[in-house]
Amino acid sequence: MKVFLHFLFLFFITQATFANVTLVPFGSTWKYLDNGSDQGTTWTSTGFNDAAWSSGTGQLGYGDGDESTIVSYGGNAANKYITTYFRKNITIGSTSSYLDYTMSVKRDDGIIVYIDGTEVYRNNIAAGAFSYLTLAANATDDGNTPQSVTLSLTQLPTGNHTIAVEIHQNTINSSDITFDLELVANESTVVAFGGAWKYLDSGTDQGTGWRASAFNDAAWALGNAELGYGDGDEATILGFGGNAANKYITTYFRKSITVANPAIFSNFTLNVYRDDGIVVYVNGVEVLADNMPAGRLHGTLASTCAADNGNAINTFTIPSSAFSAGTNVIAVEVHQCNLGSS
Repeated sequence: MKVFLHFLFLFFITQATFANVTLVPFGSTWKYLDNGSDQGTTWTSTGFNDAAWSSGTGQLGYGDGDESTIVSYGGNAANKYITTYFRKNITIGSTSSYLDYTMSVKRDDGIIVYIDGTEVYRNNIAAGAFSYLTLAANATDDGNTPQSVTLSLTQLPTGNHTIAVEIHQNTINSSDITFDLELVANESTVVAFGGAWKYLDSGTDQGTGWRASAFNDAAWALGNAELGYGDGDEATILGFGGNAANKYITTYFRKSITVANPAIFSNFTLNVYRDDGIVVYVNGVEVLADNMPAGRLHGTLASTCAADNGNAINTFTIPSSAFSAGTNVIAVEVHQCNLGSS
């Protein structure tokens, strides 16, 4: 198998989608109105005056015992308010590094979400016209399972925005309601496929010092990915030594990146093409080993020859705690599976 490195680093969420900056966490403060009145449609707009509304932190609701803020259902347990209203103003800075947003809601029973007066999400409420007396379609799981939807940058561009939410009961004597909301911006690529890497393809044993951020790699070569040999699709051809039957086992790669504040991200997603085995370090600390045995040294062969010849993306999650604010160094070693690998 060829020596091969092609690398993509994304900010990621735990989620299901890419990287992330949490703009509105679960447990945030919301304005709310719980008097059973008909608010029509103007209450969803940015300019609506909600100064008289109450304020409380999520989770908001009643009847489950896990609420941070208890809202009212009126004086009659057999004829409770059907609809309760919630509002929150947010400011989004530059979106230049954002791909899109993930909005997750906890709702019991039905929910409609608006951004700046426009409906962007409806769950468990029938399509079409509705009013404050419209019941939710079904009873739910008491709002314990977050429901998620992807929002585009055009729905939430840079600037000030109002998120408005209405929760509808399934029946007028329902025992509980639940509301909470999280909004996460999915960050863009930090290290793209095809980027430039410092590399060492001399076959020498670099020990452990080469992984450290302070290591001086000025003498190393520089080349764009894909880096490797033997496939004909490489942007940078690496050396394997003078003997095709006894090629270098290990090749080394390094790259510096900047992460302003890693604490705001849940985690990172690493996508990598590798042939055959790979070990990845961030600031000298191992964060990933794939297709490699324990007790790895410079001359350690990969566990198996990569069946995909490095053509399949392998995806891994790296904790945000692996990174420091400022400059970080990603160091990678790629190992052959045998001395005669092509």
